[in-house]
Amino acid sequence: MKRLLVFLFSLSLYLCSCVFASLGAQSRQDNATAHDASIASVRRNLRQGGTAAECAMEMLGRMAEQARAAGESLALVRSFADDLADLVIQGPPHLRGLAAHTLAQIGPPVRVAVPALTALLHSEEAEWRRAAADSLALVLQNELNAAAPVFRPASRRNLVLAASAILPAVRAGLDDRCSEVRHRCLETIGLACTILTRLMDEPISNDDASARRALHVEYEELRPLLSALHEQGPALERFLHHDDPETRILTHKVLEELGVARNCWLRRCAARQEAADEKVLGALLHEAVPRLAEELMHPDVRVRRSALDVLEMSGPLAMPALPALTRALRDPDRFVRWSAVRTVGKLGPSAAPQTRADLMRLLNDPDVDLRKAAANALERLQLPKTEPRP
Repeated sequence: MKRLLVFLFSLSLYLCSCVFASLGAQSRQDNATAHDASIASVRRNLRQGGTAAECAMEMLGRMAEQARAAGESLALVRSFADDLADLVIQGPPHLRGLAAHTLAQIGPPVRVAVPALTALLHSEEAEWRRAAADSLALVLQNELNAAAPVFRPASRRNLVLAASAILPAVRAGLDDRCSEVRHRCLETIGLACTILTRLMDEPISNDDASARRALHVEYEELRPLLSALHEQGPALERFLHHDDPETRILTHKVLEELGVARNCWLRRCAARQEAADEKVLGALLHEAVPRLAEELMHPDVRVRRSALDVLEMSGPLAMPALPALTRALRDPDRFVRWSAVRTVGKLGPSAAPQTRADLMRLLNDPDVDLRKAAANALERLQLPKTEPRP
């Protein structure tokens, strides 16, 4: 019965929208009342609660997915954003989680979605908080999907707005007693870092330089997002010593994404021969290095590996971790040793005195990949090397 109701709701709205779009001006006027009546019917069902509201929300979610798949406008389903936000905040208890998910599905205005989902993230029920964290991530993911593959000025602004509004909201979930909420909020911060990388990694035009925006103008456009990410710094540093290994690993992934964004920006600035302002990203990574160095002694090999991923991406910023990296060259795990070799090779010649002996030893390691990595690191550090054994 529930599936039938969802189908009938969907069919009614779909037919009304199709007929309304295809008729002439007079006919459209004649059908406006019927169209408005269908919209009003959905709103009544949302307010009624119970099965009727569930069916209406499932219908809206399906219509949003179908519209995205067909590349069509979400305007019709988006018009219910305020109704869904009201359900998220003050709807029947058994509907608030579904309302949050549906709200995220329809591509809502950020100004409507974020306050409602933030309120749900502060609720006492763990199920609601999980729904809020999932929905905030979905709002951001949908914004990214809608903007790609070509970031036009309007889509760039929308992405920056969405990410910079959602990041303060998820910060409330970072200390949640439910690990699933914490993890989802960390993943959302990582997604915001991915968005930053995408925005910084736009192809460099071959057009005349006068037709291109200066990079410092682009950087200013991204500043709200950069500032929102910088405000996550204290929490990220704290999570580097969290008791839960999964929380540490997710924190490492966020920092690694920050490193990717920073390196991308440095490459663009170098290609344009413009000065690189990357103080915000550089500061976040630099502040994390001492604790990342301590992570290289963690008993969980997954934590050690993911910490090394961040240090490798940090390049010369990881220089304060050199003593820990030197110890990691002798780690019992081959993947840790391999990552440590690669990281040391990116520190520059100043790392050579402390690492030369271990790198030379690794030239005779039974693992061919380790031998190659050691040879490459010695070359990058401008040290003479012997040929690895065949």
